[in-house]
Amino acid sequence: MLLLVKLNRQLNVILSSDALGQFAELSTNSFSGLQGKKLVLIKRGEDAEPMMGWKSEGATLPIRPIQFSGTRRDVAALDSSVIQVAETDDGAVYASKAAIAFNIGGTRNSIMVGPNIVYVGDDSVHTLLGLLEKPVPKHLLLSDPKMAMRMIRVVTERMLAYEVSTGLEQGLMLIDGSLKPSVFEPRGRPLKQLLWQCAANSTKVAAFTKGTKLKAIQRMESQLFDDDAYASFVEVTEHIKVFVSDLQGRSYLTRLTADGIPFRVDLPTDEDPDDVLSTVISSDVLVRGYPETLRAAHFLSIFTASEEAIVKSQLTRRAQVTILPSGNLRRTVLGTLSMSGRRTVS
Repeated sequence: MLLLVKLNRQLNVILSSDALGQFAELSTNSFSGLQGKKLVLIKRGEDAEPMMGWKSEGATLPIRPIQFSGTRRDVAALDSSVIQVAETDDGAVYASKAAIAFNIGGTRNSIMVGPNIVYVGDDSVHTLLGLLEKPVPKHLLLSDPKMAMRMIRVVTERMLAYEVSTGLEQGLMLIDGSLKPSVFEPRGRPLKQLLWQCAANSTKVAAFTKGTKLKAIQRMESQLFDDDAYASFVEVTEHIKVFVSDLQGRSYLTRLTADGIPFRVDLPTDEDPDDVLSTVISSDVLVRGYPETLRAAHFLSIFTASEEAIVKSQLTRRAQVTILPSGNLRRTVLGTLSMSGRRTVS
């Protein structure tokens, strides 16, 4: 009986604590603050945006129609992916894969590079760091798989893009992402060198960003959803530079087709946006306003389940490794909970 009294007293202390009161007040204020707001409901693990963008009530932006001054060019696009396939006592093992897609005079072709095995551990990390233009702490790669995969992607894409640029004259190079230098720029083949080589060969460069989490940019995108705003663009360089100080070019929001959605496109500083954007429209098939060649490179670079299995098979057969029994510690301790209509969680 005495024990129950003590437990009740402790429970009353917890329920009447200032911390719980503050959380309750925060919850109440959140409901008040959400009154009249427009929401997009998010499914865990997935990104979602409103179909017509976040409507802005602020000042309108000077939207410019694209002046069609560009001509048709040969197109090259590149994308890559990296997955983690194993873990070691001092690091991890990754697999990388890249795809280069071409549209040459209307004929499509592609080149696959990989899959390649990359071991990031105490014995190899210094070799990998030697590939980079600027020093990076080794523990960043050894302790953070996301950073290691990012490094492998940047080095792979920059080196391959440079090789493509040396043979692409008066063409169009499409890049997945932005013209922001990475901390993992490879020695001798950084983004700046790639842009220089393209300019030397009179090749246009356009870097497409498929999505942004910057609310200011999302609100600007909404103005390009108007019916008469396709085949147009607006410059947002100054807004981007608030977050990206070392941007290697200028940034634009553009909607290239009537059925398209707006994308952020980065162009080299000295390029005319009318010329480059009209060249993109003239040179490639556009799917919802996105270049088909860049889309093909993306799909071809993704690891399939069978490719992942083959990589692991090669890893175990060609390297003298010992495969340890393994399991999910969280699932072992907590078990799994399966609910009707919901995915299994642990």
